[in-house]
Amino acid sequence: MMMVTFMPLAGAGFFGAKVDISTHIGLLVLNLIFGAVLGVTYGLLGVVAPVRLAASPAGGTVPVTEAERLRLSSPDYSFNDDLPSSSPSGKTVLVIFGGFLAFIALMVLANIFRTTLGL
Repeated sequence: MMMVTFMPLAGAGFFGAKVDISTHIGLLVLNLIFGAVLGVTYGLLGVVAPVRLAASPAGGTVPVTEAERLRLSSPDYSFNDDLPSSSPSGKTVLVIFGGFLAFIALMVLANIFRTTLGL
């Protein structure tokens, strides 16, 4: 987003074409530091507040029917089959992608006509 919206608006060109290599290296280092901090934070978060899994009652076992046992032992079984779907529909993906492309087009047009618009 920064390279296609903010760089052109700052006068650095699309993908920062008008800046020198040191600016690109600085942005790379900045993003690497951000990724490392984010990774360490999530790693520590997993240690400080681990996710608790449901367990059976003290020493007991959870009864499983024969149908469940056969389904769980099937080679086609995936534990994701038991989870409700959280994937967005195709229409939702197209709306988001179209909005993203429209935003980029608007930023490019604003950059081209920034003197006319008084930006």
